[in-house]
Amino acid sequence: MTTTPPTPALTPHTNAAPCPRIEVLIATMPGDAVTITVYRSWSGRKAAVRDANGAPVSGDFLVIDYEAPLGVPVSYSCVTTDVSGIPSSESALSTPSTLSVVQAWVQDPLDPSSAMPIGMNKQQAGIWFQVDSFSQLSYGLSSSVSEVIGSGLPLGIAGTRQQASAVPLQVKTRTPGLADQFRDLLAQAYPLCLRTPVKLPVLDGLTYLDIPVITEAPVITPPSSTFTMTVQAIQGPGLDVVVPVRTWDDVATEGATWNDIAALYSTWIDVQRG
Repeated sequence: MTTTPPTPALTPHTNAAPCPRIEVLIATMPGDAVTITVYRSWSGRKAAVRDANGAPVSGDFLVIDYEAPLGVPVSYSCVTTDVSGIPSSESALSTPSTLSVVQAWVQDPLDPSSAMPIGMNKQQAGIWFQVDSFSQLSYGLSSSVSEVIGSGLPLGIAGTRQQASAVPLQVKTRTPGLADQFRDLLAQAYPLCLRTPVKLPVLDGLTYLDIPVITEAPVITPPSSTFTMTVQAIQGPGLDVVVPVRTWDDVATEGATWNDIAALYSTWIDVQRG
């Protein structure tokens, strides 16, 4: 069996660079590991971290979880495979980390740089959720009921009760610039990744939203816009790619040669962090 990898070490960041996130570092990687999958666990849920699902590995491995849930304890574990594809046992869970922030964040889940904060009330930011947001949730169920010969009771067959749908959201902006930014994000992102800092029904810090229709009501004086939509919680995108926040162009601006870069950073992990 492939050697069990070490427990991930976590470094939380709550600043807007580009958004709240958790760095997950697996150091002293077993020599027989050739791929790694990092898992996020929170509120009874578990999912592979984007950009770390069967990722090639050689030496220490760093992934930044830009979709880490807000306001709830989050732990991480990992599994590696060897050159024959044989998986290791899962590592121990990391010590939980909580991203404690006051604002919600919305973003394209594949593009962390698209993230923008939204206040939970109008005192927090120039863009915020109106009080009617999240005020009603529906939980649908696909079912079929058929009569049975000789019985006064029909037979019922049902699927799985779905998560929240028909959820009202109303977002207000104070400036044309914020309205433009939010409108552009809604045009780019599907599904929309919503992370809320407080526990709301079925919104445990991380939710992906289907938004079929958006209604915008602009006001000229003073300039503002109100975006009204009815959303449904859905699965996150299956693509395991992330638009990089730090690129080779960024590294190239820090030094003309590898010797220059080596003088700035002690390890390859430090180069990745910047």
